[in-house]
Amino acid sequence: MDDFDRLLERERDALSTYRHFSIGKTEWGQEIYCFALGEGKRSILLQGAMHAREYISSFVLFDLMEYLSHFYLPVKVYFIPIINKDGVALCIKGNKLKNTKKYQKMQKNINFFKKLSENDIKIAKNLLNRYDVSLLKSNGKGVDLNVNFDCDWGGGKHNFFAFPSLENYIGRAPCKAMENKSLISFTKKIMPSVTLSFHSKGEVFYYGYMGESREVRKKNKIYRHIIHKSTGYKAVYTKRSTGGYKDWCVMSLSIPAFTIELGEDSLSHPISSHHCHEIFAKVKSLVLDLSKELV
Repeated sequence: MDDFDRLLERERDALSTYRHFSIGKTEWGQEIYCFALGEGKRSILLQGAMHAREYISSFVLFDLMEYLSHFYLPVKVYFIPIINKDGVALCIKGNKLKNTKKYQKMQKNINFFKKLSENDIKIAKNLLNRYDVSLLKSNGKGVDLNVNFDCDWGGGKHNFFAFPSLENYIGRAPCKAMENKSLISFTKKIMPSVTLSFHSKGEVFYYGYMGESREVRKKNKIYRHIIHKSTGYKAVYTKRSTGGYKDWCVMSLSIPAFTIELGEDSLSHPISSHHCHEIFAKVKSLVLDLSKELV
């Protein structure tokens, strides 16, 4: 069993245990599930695996969900553990396909490719042929979801415009990736008090976006103090950040938002699930600490 199968197993267990619903589908037609804990007027939204190779964040979110289920939560806490399920599947399973007969008949023989269009299969094969997909950040169509949001879209220093790629390809237009459309729609629906987008690695967290309101700056100051105190992670201001979910939350909805980089910088991408316990230990009290401020 590889890490993708382990993730699907964790997801199945969560589906049988916690309140849940689908917020939409990925580009390859996989369900994007959200799980809910707690009660209250205010809410926190946690999201993982925006970047495929950073799927350790999904394992941490499943652990965090299980941990928090034992506490009374005075706010609603929403978990979207695997937003980029297609990319994670390709990242973990892709390199194993390259020299197999199954790769030649991908559409018929590989479970997570069964329903793909011919064009989608072509894109996936091009990604497999061109790159070491264990380092994939993008989704199944080669779009880097965290540069596809409509907030100075295409204005980033490392943005890539030419064709589907391992990372940094911004797509043909902002907010066109199915995964992003689903996340945008759900975020607007619940209007959380704060969003936490879990990535890896470095044990830092990013905050801020150019043009943010005074109210967001005020709340950011409070929340970043809580995040630092709770995790020990270093705060990094990202004035020139563009195209990310954090940036979009701040610009479009004036919601305080943070990108949290899990795991020590010495770890290599993709971080194995074997490191989940040590990473989880550093962030397990974060939601509890934030919820006290939101009550």
